[in-house]
Amino acid sequence: MKKYLYIFLYLLLTSFPIYAASIVVQEQTVNSAGGSGYEKATILYDSVFKYPVRQVEETYTIDLLGTKTNLVKRVEFVGDHIIVKLKDGVSFSQLEKLNRKYGAFTRRKLLAANTFLVGFNEVQIDSVKSFGAVYNAATNIIEYAEPDYTVRLQDTTPNDYYFANGQAWEKIKTSCPAAWDILTGSGGVVVAIIDTGVDYTHPDLISNIWVNPGETGIDSNGVDMATNGIDDDANGFVDDVHGWDFYNNDNDPMDDYPHGTHCAGHVAAVGNNGIGTVGIGWSIKLMALKFISGSGAGTSSDAINCFKYVSWMRTNGINIRATSNSWTDDYSSGLKNAVKDNADNGVLCVAAGGNSVGNIDVNPVYPACFDLDSIICVSGTDSNDALYRPDVAVGITNVDLAAPAKDLVCTSLNGSYVLAKGTSYATPMVAGAAALLWEKEPRLTYKQVFKAIMDGVDPVASMQGNSVSGGRLNVYSALKHIPYGAVISVK
Repeated sequence: MKKYLYIFLYLLLTSFPIYAASIVVQEQTVNSAGGSGYEKATILYDSVFKYPVRQVEETYTIDLLGTKTNLVKRVEFVGDHIIVKLKDGVSFSQLEKLNRKYGAFTRRKLLAANTFLVGFNEVQIDSVKSFGAVYNAATNIIEYAEPDYTVRLQDTTPNDYYFANGQAWEKIKTSCPAAWDILTGSGGVVVAIIDTGVDYTHPDLISNIWVNPGETGIDSNGVDMATNGIDDDANGFVDDVHGWDFYNNDNDPMDDYPHGTHCAGHVAAVGNNGIGTVGIGWSIKLMALKFISGSGAGTSSDAINCFKYVSWMRTNGINIRATSNSWTDDYSSGLKNAVKDNADNGVLCVAAGGNSVGNIDVNPVYPACFDLDSIICVSGTDSNDALYRPDVAVGITNVDLAAPAKDLVCTSLNGSYVLAKGTSYATPMVAGAAALLWEKEPRLTYKQVFKAIMDGVDPVASMQGNSVSGGRLNVYSALKHIPYGAVISVK
């Protein structure tokens, strides 16, 4: 018998105290033909997530003895809305008419053109699928309708002890000292950390945090533009001094996880300041774009908004050249379009291949596996250039190269440092290398930067047959592969 989800939740939540983040509301299991496995769909109420209603779909196989089940696929998405993109020339009123026909409503507009979240009040196991089908069937007005997938971080849990002794083996392994003999960076290039936010007060990051020039200074009323409550640069965001928090929709992208802060330090922890660790570039600027919460989860729709923000700021004169993306999503047309918009504006997308995903040619993850030439997909190796874990991302088609990913010193919250591992931290090293190449030669296109990084890898056995390049990042060699015959002088 059908029930309205929110009525059910009201009765449930007023009857029992909540001690866990998630409560199972509905569950359905369907056996596959021949009894070789089953599919399980679950609707959860997550009290700490931005969109509390989530749906998880899992596919299991059963061995010949019928005694062991194996999870072969897991997909998670928001359970009470879908992402809908209108065709060019279609008015919002036409969407509203369609919504009324199917008992749906517009939850909010995304930053991407003609793209909306369409919600529905009655939630069943097949709601997202059925609403997606009827909206996709309206081919005269709808370009696509798809789930709003839940995004998960691609880090491995760090060892939670203070680590600030300067042992940064990965910088030696990737020939950074030789690269730094050429240049350490002047602060002219911005990398967007699309993640859980950044602790912009960290002593090893604070001087490299991007500051929006359109929101600084004193306005005509004598008030500080950073806090005057006015959209001074007319970009649609009020007081976006260091970036934006798209999860909470406010102007404070402070990290509360602290995954994004870990990543930021590998791009641009301040060099030669006598404390902590050092980034690939000593003065690269870090734009903080938060779309993942303190629980470690976010949505495709908020990721789309992050990429659109990058495109807007790039077209308005901010020298953003790369985004660092240490998370994975399911396939989303909206997300792919947003990444392509970045590429059209000359921005390289550096993406984590994942830690426990295996061959991503077979089981792709996104944005790493979108068929776009602006995406460089990163796997991870250890200090001996072996795969840092047996099931880390590999793939002769989708993985481009590796970078160090095990036992890395990372900047963390409240001025601290931790030892961590994962492709999450290999990814920002490649983003930092890309920024350093642009610092050396600003005229490079993202394709040329991509090629220089790939041509400059150190061949390693672990990546032979497991990646496009067959190698691991070498920052100095990437600089030597800059085209145009640019002069590189060693101090």
